[in-house]
Amino acid sequence: MPTPLDLVPGALLASRYRLVRPVGTGGGGQTWLAEVAGEHRQVALKVVSSGEERAQEELLREASLLSRVRHPGLVAYEGCFDLPEQGLSCLVTGWVSGGDLERWWSSRPGPLALDRVLDGVRQVAEALSAVHGAGVLHRDLKPQNVLVHEAAEGLRLVLTDLGLARRLVADRVHVTGRLGTYGYAAPEQWSGAPLGPETDVYALGGLAWFLLAGEPPAPLPGKGGRPPALRLDPRLAPDPRVPALRGLVAWMMRPEPAHRPSLDQVCRCLARLAEGRTRLPFGAARRRHQLPWLALGVTGALVLGIAAWPTDPEGVPAPERPEPAAPQAPSAGLVAPAPSALEPASEPEPEPKSEPAAAAEPAPVAQPPPEPPPGRIGTLRLGLAEPLPLGVHLLAVTPDGREHRAQGEHLALTQVPAGELAISLRGPAGPIASGQLRLEAAELARVLCRSRSTELHCEVL
Repeated sequence: MPTPLDLVPGALLASRYRLVRPVGTGGGGQTWLAEVAGEHRQVALKVVSSGEERAQEELLREASLLSRVRHPGLVAYEGCFDLPEQGLSCLVTGWVSGGDLERWWSSRPGPLALDRVLDGVRQVAEALSAVHGAGVLHRDLKPQNVLVHEAAEGLRLVLTDLGLARRLVADRVHVTGRLGTYGYAAPEQWSGAPLGPETDVYALGGLAWFLLAGEPPAPLPGKGGRPPALRLDPRLAPDPRVPALRGLVAWMMRPEPAHRPSLDQVCRCLARLAEGRTRLPFGAARRRHQLPWLALGVTGALVLGIAAWPTDPEGVPAPERPEPAAPQAPSAGLVAPAPSALEPASEPEPEPKSEPAAAAEPAPVAQPPPEPPPGRIGTLRLGLAEPLPLGVHLLAVTPDGREHRAQGEHLALTQVPAGELAISLRGPAGPIASGQLRLEAAELARVLCRSRSTELHCEVL
């Protein structure tokens, strides 16, 4: 029975795709440049053997994602088919002629303007946002998985190779095994900890590092430390905005996932740099979960929150920061709120700032964190363990009688009354499965549901 390695140029698959030449090998199969018969256009054809179960599973996972998410920063999906007689499975996508980002960058003879670096990182960030919006993590972002199309109007970067992507459930991915590429994989991928959107943010920081340095980041021994100092590639054109971009990269590659920025914050910082700004007021460390405010007494004032600012790994002074209201020292155990990465931190809404105390009075005692509103859940995240069939949607009825319909397999609600939560799957003909769960008041509740015939089995994570 033929395998992908038996394919030869000129072979015609499915009476439609004529193979031109192989362009890549890996993951149990090959990728070919092919021509569409009678249409005078080229496509990329990824071919795997039906006997390679893991490779076939990854190919089908990539086909499923690309068929649902259409974005200029993702390769265009054209079809997926099997050739049972030949024992092959094939994925057809649009052809991007410039090769991958690693080869493109290493073949450039002259300097690269920083504006092109900023625009390239922004394009990949927007493509990742589209992938995350579909409830999926990429998990293997690296220059080899980014294709380049160079045109008169500039570079267009296209994200590819989504075979390792995994579906998010309640904002986390629990995986077995430790997959990823050394230098770009986040520390949590090596430790086996749950993965989230911050995992792809780390890899995006590694991609920006590569464009600045011309080589991949190399974490310290143990695969979990901060990368060493970033040395700029001599081919990079001098630009006064480089220190600020290096600071942003350091923030994105923080070892702690909760201390990295969101993709939205990254895009906003890149936009400021594209406007010509040379300094960025980085925001406080981003938290994985919403945490309560902790009060700290200081002489003459009650100051809420301590900002944890990322620093450049080379010791470059941290970019422009908002001035604090009064001198303050960080205290262990305090976690900063997460205001915009672009604007000075503002006072929190839930608790107004207290009036300054008289100078002669002693400093106020630290106050405990405020409790969530009685009988309410601050944030409720609901997810399904399995993909939904076409035409089926998730519906949740909260204790106050309000119905909430999810756009996909996930639902996020705020300030939900505690009590009985009714969850159901609805199809065109009516209810398919349903279940109930009693939720207690909490700041954050994550619920995972699995469909069993006509019942939904739900559990709090």
